[in-house]
Amino acid sequence: MKRMIMAAFVIWWAVFSLGASALAQPAEISLRIIGINDFHGALIETSSYAGAAKMASAVKTLSEEKDGNVLILAAGDMMQGSMESNLERGQTVIEMMNLIGVDAMVLGNHEFDWGLDILQTRIEEMRFPCLAANVREKDAREVPHYLHPYTIIEQAGLRVGIVGLVTEDTATSVNPKYIRTLTIDDPILAARDAVRAVKAEGADIVILLAHMGCYQDEITGELSGEAAELAAIDGVDLIVSGHSHTIVNGNAEKVPIVQAGSKGKYLDVVDIVYSREENEIVSYQTKLYEVDGRALSPHRKMKTLVEKAVKKVDKIRRNEVGQLTYSLPHDRRAVSPLGSWVSDGIREAVGADIALQNGGGIRVDVLEAGSVTEGELYEMLPFDNTICTAYLTGAQIRDVLEQGLFDDKHSILQYAGMTVICDMTKPQGSCIISVHLSDGRPLLMGEKYLVAYNDFMAAGGDGYPHLTAAEELRNTGINLREAVGEYLRGQGGKALFETRFYQFSSGSMNHAA
Repeated sequence: MKRMIMAAFVIWWAVFSLGASALAQPAEISLRIIGINDFHGALIETSSYAGAAKMASAVKTLSEEKDGNVLILAAGDMMQGSMESNLERGQTVIEMMNLIGVDAMVLGNHEFDWGLDILQTRIEEMRFPCLAANVREKDAREVPHYLHPYTIIEQAGLRVGIVGLVTEDTATSVNPKYIRTLTIDDPILAARDAVRAVKAEGADIVILLAHMGCYQDEITGELSGEAAELAAIDGVDLIVSGHSHTIVNGNAEKVPIVQAGSKGKYLDVVDIVYSREENEIVSYQTKLYEVDGRALSPHRKMKTLVEKAVKKVDKIRRNEVGQLTYSLPHDRRAVSPLGSWVSDGIREAVGADIALQNGGGIRVDVLEAGSVTEGELYEMLPFDNTICTAYLTGAQIRDVLEQGLFDDKHSILQYAGMTVICDMTKPQGSCIISVHLSDGRPLLMGEKYLVAYNDFMAAGGDGYPHLTAAEELRNTGINLREAVGEYLRGQGGKALFETRFYQFSSGSMNHAA
């Protein structure tokens, strides 16, 4: 009898415990996703960006609103871009992310800018996984040992699968010498495999953390770009994107996609409600949170971290390089005054007939007239490029111009030593009507000219085949930034940009810069 009573009690207790456990599990679970992308080393506060200390305060406030039921995700290109970060090869930015409490990061193309050895060192310092499902070793065809295709994080009672994806543009937007042992696979194919894998491992929610561009139509709200194409993959619940520096808050294929501009000016905030009964997300709320430096107090520990980084470079950063008489704006989608001026400096440094510069290598919207400091020069040209020279025929130069001036994939080519006239009504590849050298002579198709351009382009960056296979290609070893600084100190400081790109459109001719 006692055994029967004991058995009954055990059964009752088991049933009661299961019932109590079920009651303890909420029917609906709330989770907040906070995203940041393309921070580009913007550690210090400026008139445009709040800086790391105030951004950390914003993240803290947003986390406390949800009692810590939060995942913080970084969508790539976090380190490269400022003097404070670059001189430390991004180490301070990794410390910043560790302090904020980032849960996972995807590689951006600029994470490769200092080579794989430094990248691996930075990854070793991360207290969170670094993801890239479509980055593979060329020989082994496996994700490199220092990366992960995905991670699964348990938060707020949910298993969240996070898959990292890198833009295919990485193959041509990074100096090829830094990634020669790697290949960038099709992100859609890699994402499909990774989503299946995280689902098989029991993920309740799947997030694609994609350093892949996305664009939103201001009128219709329609999304386009690489990241938007990922939305068609089965099993994806949310896409946190980067790379295009755009403000995105919309849906594609009913999948929410967000992107928060750049340099920490905004944060993605996605609030998810997950139903245990239905085993799916039952509601989303997405927004872009503006990090307004005027309304925030700095995070104490982050402020100390930033001050330490600033102190290391402050003396160098404040040094005056020269005086600039005219402000020079820049637009990566046009032949710009600043792009042309930088090209002038490259040309003068090596005495070339013609100079070329990729528009994406110039990282500011304007170089203001007046005193130009070393810090401003560094922010304008953050990449440690050197100048190469080679001989190209007039026909090859014309081909490069046809490709670079109408490139819808990369930034527009900047140049010096030429005036170009084109007809926009003609098909791409035959738009150029005439090219003249700076002394007025026409560019002759069979004649050879000395052309200067940076080592990024010489190694295949932005995909100019004539520049990689050019005759007598030589790396001069001259630092491009230092050459432009010398140009600024000389007559370049007084140089007024002269229009050098003209286009016919609807019967009229306009200059494009």
